[in-house]
Amino acid sequence: MHLHGAFYQVLSQGTFETNTAYADGDRQSVVTQNLQPGSTMMMEWTPEHAGRWLFHCHFQFHVSTDERVPVFSRVMAEQYGESEPANGAHAHPEAMGRHHERHGRTGAHDQRESTVVSAAAHLGSYAAKNRSCDRVRCGWRKSRTFSCSVREGKKIVASEDKSVGPPIVVTRGEPTEITVVNHLDVPTTIHWHGLELDSYYDGVVGGGTGNQITPAIQPGASFGRPLHAQSCRTFIYHSHTADPNQLSGGVYGGLIVLEPGESFGAEHDRLLVIGTRDTFFDAKRITVNGSEVLSPMLFNRSATYRLRVINMAPNFVADVQLGSNEHPGRWRALGKDGARLPVATGESGDALLHIASGETYDFEFRPDTPGEIPWQIENSINKSKLVGKIVVQ
Repeated sequence: MHLHGAFYQVLSQGTFETNTAYADGDRQSVVTQNLQPGSTMMMEWTPEHAGRWLFHCHFQFHVSTDERVPVFSRVMAEQYGESEPANGAHAHPEAMGRHHERHGRTGAHDQRESTVVSAAAHLGSYAAKNRSCDRVRCGWRKSRTFSCSVREGKKIVASEDKSVGPPIVVTRGEPTEITVVNHLDVPTTIHWHGLELDSYYDGVVGGGTGNQITPAIQPGASFGRPLHAQSCRTFIYHSHTADPNQLSGGVYGGLIVLEPGESFGAEHDRLLVIGTRDTFFDAKRITVNGSEVLSPMLFNRSATYRLRVINMAPNFVADVQLGSNEHPGRWRALGKDGARLPVATGESGDALLHIASGETYDFEFRPDTPGEIPWQIENSINKSKLVGKIVVQ
């Protein structure tokens, strides 16, 4: 169960017959909580922002897309006619399908240059002059995956197979503007999962306050929003349409919020974004950072790493394991959903994680012995696996 716009505290968990209440110091603050079949949860939060907010299951199959839920069904392609209005999302010169020189806008007048997140259909070659904005660009291939890259000044950064959004890295308290540009041939919208934003900018069609209603971003349109993150650690940006193919295709990525003065890089960070190419619970095509093949991760002995684990598959419950059953790895839990863990929960333990769609975890990992450490992600439903290894030098 995922709550938009605010963290909530889990006061108790149980079943239909029993219930366990947590003491104040043991209550976990989350934005997404995995509930097993037949379980119960008592939760509490204090609304800080007016607006229309969602509280929903984060398994996409559990959210209806038919006409009884028009806010969601309107983002499905078949619901739109050619004359359908743009609902407030404005046309953007970057979104008009030109694949030669383009002229964008930034709209940023703050300390940080603006970020542009865009999803594109049938993207050909791309060339653009330098501009004062970061760029995340996604192109839909025939396999319904997406090519994505980030432009930072003259530098373009992309994942190896370009089928997942690269991380967006911001600093806590530093004003940033993000513009979402839709190059798809269907409407879309991007949700800033875990961030406490105004409802209008949360990325849900029909959100907002009063007469300011969040629109679906039509093909050839864009939608800008300010981002002023106040909490650190690991969050997500992802498509919030009713079309599961946008999530299985790669319209998502990690959103990293750092403390002032902190840096994000391969020397101490490992971002592991779990996804699936299949859209249902029995998914067999598991991905990490957009790839169905895990390249060896290289670690230095006695160095301390932060593992940022995200599950952004549309319908997927995963078991993550570092090490073997006989020789499990060890790590220390640092946070969940961008919030610190209670002291009792944050102790070191075996590197085993049960993670559902929409959850994020931060761990501290320190390999002390050179050699190879196996690791895997297993589908909890059908036991399909994606297997890799860590090489400690």
